[in-house]
Amino acid sequence: MYSRNRRRVLSVFEIREDWTCDEIEDRLGMLHQSASATLHHLERDLVVYKTRETRPTRSGCSAKIYRLRKSWVDNEKKQLTLFD
Repeated sequence: MYSRNRRRVLSVFEIREDWTCDEIEDRLGMLHQSASATLHHLERDLVVYKTRETRPTRSGCSAKIYRLRKSWVDNEKKQLTLFD
């Protein structure tokens, strides 16, 4: 079972496939420390990965873009079909 922050961060990937930490913070109203820690844990758990691509943040800095791992998405879909 995922924590509330993990569920919230994962929910944005249903809207769009790639996000920066800054975009997640802005979308969800999260503090930077919470969003970046959550992304770090999701990256460590092989749920998301950081691409080589960047986008500017609200302050104009370059930020790495995160995406969901296809293997994780496929596994989640399998888990859901087990309960149908």
